[in-house]
Amino acid sequence: MDAGRFVDADPAAVATRFWASGHGVLLLVLSGVLPDDALDEHSPALATAVFTAAGDDPERCAASVRAGWAGPEGR
Repeated sequence: MDAGRFVDADPAAVATRFWASGHGVLLLVLSGVLPDDALDEHSPALATAVFTAAGDDPERCAASVRAGWAGPEGR
């Protein structure tokens, strides 16, 4: 919010949606409904959807999520 990427977004709502989407994919993987690679396949797209719905620029958001998902050393 301080960077102006989430305009008029409720921080608790954004955090809850992000947590719930990630938790849901993880549980589907852990229970065997989805394969292990579903985390890498779906989680970045879900994060991007949550953050753009909160007001972030879609392109900037997608690049940021990809960089964060890759970690400090890249994947």
